[in-house]
Amino acid sequence: MISLVLFIVVIIATIFFFANSYATRRTEGVKRKQYQAKTNISMGILFVAIGASQLLLPVQHWFRALLITFIFAVGLINLFYGIRNWRKFRTAAEEK
Repeated sequence: MISLVLFIVVIIATIFFFANSYATRRTEGVKRKQYQAKTNISMGILFVAIGASQLLLPVQHWFRALLITFIFAVGLINLFYGIRNWRKFRTAAEEK
């Protein structure tokens, strides 16, 4: 059940990633920065979901566990900085 939910999260995050990435290329200014931040959030969710789904499988080798942990960590970093930048550019857009 958990792996099915994570698979659905991966699919949805991938769709949002491509949609926000496409919108980033089509806009200018502060709106572009907001779309870039949303792209980072989507990518962070995508990496965290992939890492979590791989952690549910049995790990036979230490190198695989290290790579899964790295993917999970990169996802958390993308998620953190994406949310931080989205908040920053959202307030900048509201002031404008």
